[in-house]
Amino acid sequence: MLEIEGFSFLGKIVTGLSLQSSLESVTIDLKNNYFRFKEELVLKKWILFAAVLCLVAVIAACGSNKGNSEPTTSGVSEPNTAAPEVVIKAKSWEFDKAEYKIKAGEPVNLTLESNGGVHGIDISKTDIKIANKKTKAVTLEAGVYDIVCNVPCGNGHAKMTAKLVVE
Repeated sequence: MLEIEGFSFLGKIVTGLSLQSSLESVTIDLKNNYFRFKEELVLKKWILFAAVLCLVAVIAACGSNKGNSEPTTSGVSEPNTAAPEVVIKAKSWEFDKAEYKIKAGEPVNLTLESNGGVHGIDISKTDIKIANKKTKAVTLEAGVYDIVCNVPCGNGHAKMTAKLVVE
């Protein structure tokens, strides 16, 4: 009878140890999950902080003018009604003329008209850019300037050039 009671008592000890080790493993799992959750939360906070920092940098860069109130291009202004006008016509991968001539030192209204497609122009050696259906008054020094399309317009885009001769 002692053996049965001992066995029974031993069984309770074994069962108690098993239950205790199960509780310990659950506790360890909970602790591990808590720390993993906490690490993920910290990581998400750092990612949010970095995103906000980048956004602030972009906004600051876009708004900086460094005190310059003058346009960066000398010789470019709003269209002048008294100035002569040169119309540059653009169509599929070509300009209407290979060469345009204007007088040096005199204001001229340059207008871009697109026929078939959307185009824009850049004039080399300057920072003059003219969008479709826009006019800019320019005054240039003597020289030869390249006119190129600045809007990707298809297969012949790279060949879309002309000359602006200022005499």
